[in-house]
Amino acid sequence: DKNCAISAVFILRSYKNSALAAVHGGTEYAVVKAKLLQLLMIEISFCYFTIQLQICKQNFRIFPMINVLFVCHGNICRSPMAEFVFKNIVKKAGLENEFLIESAATSTEELGNDIHYGTRQKLLKEGVPFTRRGARQITAADYQKYDYLVAMDEENLYYMNRRWNNDPDTKIHLLLEFASKTREIADPWYTGNFDQTYLDVVEGCEAMLAQIYPRR
Repeated sequence: DKNCAISAVFILRSYKNSALAAVHGGTEYAVVKAKLLQLLMIEISFCYFTIQLQICKQNFRIFPMINVLFVCHGNICRSPMAEFVFKNIVKKAGLENEFLIESAATSTEELGNDIHYGTRQKLLKEGVPFTRRGARQITAADYQKYDYLVAMDEENLYYMNRRWNNDPDTKIHLLLEFASKTREIADPWYTGNFDQTYLDVVEGCEAMLAQIYPRR
């Protein structure tokens, strides 16, 4: 640690200067030496504690990560859009290490397929980073893994509740409910309107972060 090194150098210099002053002032050299060595050991112990504390902060969390799964019908349009938009919002807030953010489908129609061309083009236009991925279907294990299971529309809610036994832990939400809106996020695979879907996704994701991330 840089600050600890500076402090140690300062102590050593003080030790040298005080020792020289002691010799000229008549104070016993051994007494001064013992006191300064004691101070140096205290400083070294403090530095060691500081370094260990930093290591602990890196390896252990006071708060657990927040796990979020966005869900839509095919996992190629809306839910991956929400996944990458939310990741971008979280990263800009400096919170990327606090979240696990993924997406999945209720159906098997697009399994393994990458995100829709329209979604890719919209994310590129808005400067939202994304990566190649393959659509997957929700599983029973997802219910225990994720804290928030976020649907785009009522149809998604229906199949999610069927898959996860009517949501006993109240983890399932519509994305726009975080923005106090009752409307669904329309599927651009049918509407062709990726601009409106993007606006709705951003509104929902921004409101969601404000609500679910505790003020720590």
